[in-house]
Amino acid sequence: MTSYYEKMLNTGLKYQDFLTKELIRYGIILMNYSTKEYQNNYGEGYTRYEIKFDNKFKNTGNLYIELYERSDIKYKWTESGILRNDNTLFYLIGDYNKTYLFQKKVLQQIISKYRHVETPTSKGVLLPIDKIKKIANIIDHKNKTIT
Repeated sequence: MTSYYEKMLNTGLKYQDFLTKELIRYGIILMNYSTKEYQNNYGEGYTRYEIKFDNKFKNTGNLYIELYERSDIKYKWTESGILRNDNTLFYLIGDYNKTYLFQKKVLQQIISKYRHVETPTSKGVLLPIDKIKKIANIIDHKNKTIT
């Protein structure tokens, strides 16, 4: 595992803890599995939500939806995020100010329409924020609203 991958994993876990606490106010209770064994056997969590932290979307205008990952360039790509065959129904992605809630199957249906990008450890699609208002609920953490 590269140090970058490990750093991003830890950053994502901190966001997951934050979001778990925040969403209780809307009646959304998240129960995520923390071990790879449970995630591989049962999915991201008991309540069928996957959580991703994206700290760049405010600057880029795009949400990064991961499709494939690997912990190091010496490993093969594996399906991840919305392509992973697991129990996930909902996909939450955002930062400490805003989070976007999607149905996983809706994301799967639209990804071919948008630009695909690749880093050494991740392949994904850039989803323009201005195009998603009709397919996502938006949770505004500052104003404590969900639309």
